[in-house]
Amino acid sequence: MVQIEFRERIVGSAVRRVVGTLTVIAELNTYTVSGSLPLEELPILDRVMPGARLWLHDDPSRWAHKCRRLFRSGYVVAVQVDSADS
Repeated sequence: MVQIEFRERIVGSAVRRVVGTLTVIAELNTYTVSGSLPLEELPILDRVMPGARLWLHDDPSRWAHKCRRLFRSGYVVAVQVDSADS
């Protein structure tokens, strides 16, 4: 199991709030998404995939592991909070 929190920067503060959570159970190839961030609509860069985009529904485990390095924006970062397989 891998759990990733997507944390948003609060302007003027060092605090980040959780705006989305992804939990992946690799053995079952299943995942759950919670929060306001539309993770299923956000591809990440993966050059081996068609169009160089990896979608969450294509390979949840790979997406979760890659998003920690590749999912970046000015206000949201991906942080691994739990992992039984890393």
